[in-house]
This record gives sequence, C-alpha cells and structure tokens, in this order.
Amino acid sequence: MRTRIALLALALATASGTALSATPASAAVCATLGHAYFIYPADGFNYMSGFENDKRYGVPTIFAFRGSFFQVGGNGIKPGTPITFTAVTGMFGANSGAVTTNAGGNCVVNQVPNAFAIGNVPNGTYTVRATYRAGNSGAFIVNEPVVRVAVVG
Repeated sequence: MRTRIALLALALATASGTALSATPASAAVCATLGHAYFIYPADGFNYMSGFENDKRYGVPTIFAFRGSFFQVGGNGIKPGTPITFTAVTGMFGANSGAVTTNAGGNCVVNQVPNAFAIGNVPNGTYTVRATYRAGNSGAFIVNEPVVRVAVVG
C-alpha cells in the first residue's frame, strides 16, 4: 500500500510540474556588470560613466593640474583579463595609456596606483577610455569613455 501511495504522489507531482524541477543555475560569474573606474586621489572620488558602455551616468569631467596622479581599476571584468586605459584628445590618437593586472576570480581588477600622471601637456580636455572583456556577458567593450580630465594648468 505504501508503495502505491508513494508512486501516486510522485506521478501527481510530476504531472503538475512541481517535482523534480529545479531552478536553473545562474550563468553570472561576477557580482556586477563590467565597468572601469578612475580615481582622482586629490578628491577621493571614483569616476565612471556606467556599465558595459551604457553611459547611464554620463561621462563626468574633472579638473586637474599637471603633475596630478590617478588610479584605475574595474569590477565585473572577465577573470584572467586586464583593462587597457588610454587618454586621448579629440577623436584620435592616444596620449598615454596603462594596462592593469588581470582580474581575479572575483572579477575585480585591483586599483593600480599612479597609473596615470599628467605630464607636460597643453591645457585641454583628455578623455580616458577603457577596453575590457565583461565577465558576465562576455562582451568585448572597446574605448568606453570613463572620465574626461580637463587640464587647467
């Protein structure tokens, strides 16, 4: 009798779709969407334009003097891959750049101190861009604008 009841319960649960079904595991590896950031130690803020080139926050502009140093890093980056940062004026031509260490298994590219320094450059606005591989989507993000640095003197 017990065997019949157990089989009947299993048959009813299977027919209703409630037994033997499991929620599929998430394919997400990283805790956040991919994003690169820029830190100006003079004010301590973390600047970024958004996630995976969506520019949801707009591209912030900061003001800096020659001789200023900056830090770079990122989260949501495919483990084992770096971020390449470039600073450009106008639409073409890199003025300087930095390549980070690879993201760890936690999708974090640790901050790189003094990754950028403003040397003897003319006053003007320089856009810092990032190229990286996003950890969850796998998208290859190319030249994402992270921040604009206005050199004022």
